[in-house]
Amino acid sequence: MAWSRIKGVMLQELYITRRESALWFDLLVFSTISVIVFGLLSQYLTEHSSSAAATNVILGMLLWEVARVNQYCVSLNSMWNLWSKNLGNIFITPVSTTEYITANCLLALLRTVIVFVLISVAASLIFHFNILSIGAVTLLLGFTTLSIFAWAIGWLLLGLVFRYGTSIQAITWGAFFFFQPLTAAFFPISVLPSAFRAIAYAFPPTYVFEASRRAVASDGIAWHLFIPALILDVLWAAVGVASFVMLFHRSRVVGQFARNDS
Repeated sequence: MAWSRIKGVMLQELYITRRESALWFDLLVFSTISVIVFGLLSQYLTEHSSSAAATNVILGMLLWEVARVNQYCVSLNSMWNLWSKNLGNIFITPVSTTEYITANCLLALLRTVIVFVLISVAASLIFHFNILSIGAVTLLLGFTTLSIFAWAIGWLLLGLVFRYGTSIQAITWGAFFFFQPLTAAFFPISVLPSAFRAIAYAFPPTYVFEASRRAVASDGIAWHLFIPALILDVLWAAVGVASFVMLFHRSRVVGQFARNDS
């Protein structure tokens, strides 16, 4: 891989989207409104003697935004190129698929860090919740685990759009929300029906949310939860990238790539 080509793809994505108000609305306004709504809910729970539940709600919302923004950015970075009929221009250059994936993941990470810092400050100022209460190590591990999983799902969904066309483009910003209840983002996993619990443990975010809730309660790092989460992350990343590469190649073979760009 060449850093110059990765940097070039990142700059190109930034130039396309820097004046797109819809993108920044989804990233900043939607995230801020979500934190405010769930923060108010947590305040209500606190006033009714449910402080632990209140903490779980706002903590889950902040961490969920790490995953959502990462997945959204990975998918939408390429969708902007698709809508502007620019994908063909990118892939006639020496940029490899690996470099393209790396550039988009780094750009998604950069945007996610910015959004996360802003909404964390908002949560602290408005609702007096400090995300660092879970501990710096737990936060770093959780952030990393959620980001990798979100990238994997983002590339899987994007591969489907490349293969089957923009008629299914809504999955790139809507399908990820199916993971919100399945990963027990706002409540202990014990709340889920037993059949869904088995499914939940197949997703790395489930372990992150559980570990973060335990960190608030016990001020410790739940290594027994993060280790399987990171192992699953590797598996999901392999599935996501391999699926994208396969679907992208198939899109070219059957001519869908050219139709997407025409």
